[in-house]
Amino acid sequence: MMAASYPAAYTYGAVEEVHDRTALLKGTIRLTEETNQLAAGIGEDMRGQRVALEDGSTRIREMKGFAGEARRILNQMARRAAWHRATLWGIIVFLSLCIGLTLYRLFTNRGHII
Repeated sequence: MMAASYPAAYTYGAVEEVHDRTALLKGTIRLTEETNQLAAGIGEDMRGQRVALEDGSTRIREMKGFAGEARRILNQMARRAAWHRATLWGIIVFLSLCIGLTLYRLFTNRGHII
């Protein structure tokens, strides 16, 4: 009998509850859209970072290639320098022997030059 005597109050409460739920659903939808936009922005940032990372790895590979080439050239130069150093020491030893033999011959000939 209470429902029959106050139908407008119950109807108003039900309508108010529906409006509250509608507002809550609209807020949830708005929040979901904002979250999707934020996720899209983060996705774009991550794609940009991925491109930058791939570019960086390409540059690192190029730098490794340059470093390998530079190492090869430096090793070649070091081998040449070692060869030149050994050759010069050989010449110095040979000339020292020549000078030593010449001096030995000069001083052991009793004052007579050859």
